[in-house]
Amino acid sequence: MEHAISGELIMRIAKSIFPYDYSVTGNGSENAIRAYKKLANFSVHRFESGKNLRGWEIPLGWGANKAVIKHNGRVIYDCLASGPLGCAYLSPSFEGKVSKEELKKHTAWREDLPKAVVYDWTRLYRMSDRKKWGLCIPWGVINTLPNTDIEVELRTETYQSSMNVLELKIQGEVEDEIIINAHNCHPFQANDDISGCAVAIAVFKNYLLCKKNYYSYRLLIGPELYGPMFWLEEIWQNKTPIKFAVLLKSVGNDAPIKIQNSFLGSHDVDQFAIGAMLSRNAWAQEASFYRYRSYYGNDESVFEAPGYEIPTITLTRFPFEEYHTNQDTLDKLDPDRLVECYEMLTELLDIAETNMSAKSVEPGLFCLSNPKYDLYHKAPEPGISSDGNSATEKRWNLLMNCLSRELRSGMSVLELSLKYQLPYRLVLEYVRQWDSTGLVKMERKKL
Repeated sequence: MEHAISGELIMRIAKSIFPYDYSVTGNGSENAIRAYKKLANFSVHRFESGKNLRGWEIPLGWGANKAVIKHNGRVIYDCLASGPLGCAYLSPSFEGKVSKEELKKHTAWREDLPKAVVYDWTRLYRMSDRKKWGLCIPWGVINTLPNTDIEVELRTETYQSSMNVLELKIQGEVEDEIIINAHNCHPFQANDDISGCAVAIAVFKNYLLCKKNYYSYRLLIGPELYGPMFWLEEIWQNKTPIKFAVLLKSVGNDAPIKIQNSFLGSHDVDQFAIGAMLSRNAWAQEASFYRYRSYYGNDESVFEAPGYEIPTITLTRFPFEEYHTNQDTLDKLDPDRLVECYEMLTELLDIAETNMSAKSVEPGLFCLSNPKYDLYHKAPEPGISSDGNSATEKRWNLLMNCLSRELRSGMSVLELSLKYQLPYRLVLEYVRQWDSTGLVKMERKKL
């Protein structure tokens, strides 16, 4: 089932939430809230700076007021001239004279992108580094600096702030819920992960809100690790069963989709992802699957942590050239790839909503070609015609002959689709035809 949406619409969402100096805390993230609330009825959970959870401490708000490199008293480079990424986030102030080698020990750069300003996030998550000052200077600039007597003037400030976690809930027939998660803590970076936020918002507004859902759905947007960690601990507290989570991370670049499996790799959501990818030949040919944490590290480590153990998969197009630099701009997003991710996720959720298994199966062998049933799929006709000889027709015929036994053994529609290599939607339609004849009685396959 397709849910039509345009790349232009998702891009409009991305543009509206992009231009903010995001971080774990701070004025930039606070200023962005209004843009999200214009898009949907988000609630906002605030967690104060200094709050500690198992050694994780929410940082203070932070800003850089000045970050210049001087030589012989003359400014030769202004680190903040091209934006706030020129200073390592949470860097303390520093003023002094250093050698070029010493400066490089406090600087982040990318040799492969000599004009790019790197995003140095390390102090946000590695608290042991918070006392170390840091700058982000393009490699092309570093090469032009003198070897000695480099004067650094770096002035930063901290202030009391809060971390914001945005939440959008859609109530279904049951309390059992599915989490969709994206992060918004990277300043002025479009693919990582404004792309994930934009696709997720589009899915909630243009798909989940437009139909009746059996399961409940919750969109969480907040800083990496900190956001879902504090939300699970203080807001959720096992109030409702979360069946699984899907993370959307860097999904707007022009690259094939990668799916990182849940911790066990055998949960329903892992199978839903396979079923979704196999629903279109183009997706099936491009998609690749990876074991848990073997490809991309993110918020799955929070949801899958002991005590929570929420099966979590990631959809991503990582890596991409501009990753964690000021070159990760809106114009680098591919609208068609954003739409593709939207359709992949809605297909996955459709499978979760519609997957069925048999409640009962009538015994015996029925004549499926009888007009009373009209459930016959072609079989090979050697010496008579070439009908039924294609690989797809052979699989359909095999499914037809095995269906009642497979359903009686407990196999679900999705499992049938995967075993017989046939599109989920068509298998579901065929099984529903069996149900309408009374040969089987189907019921929802609950998570």
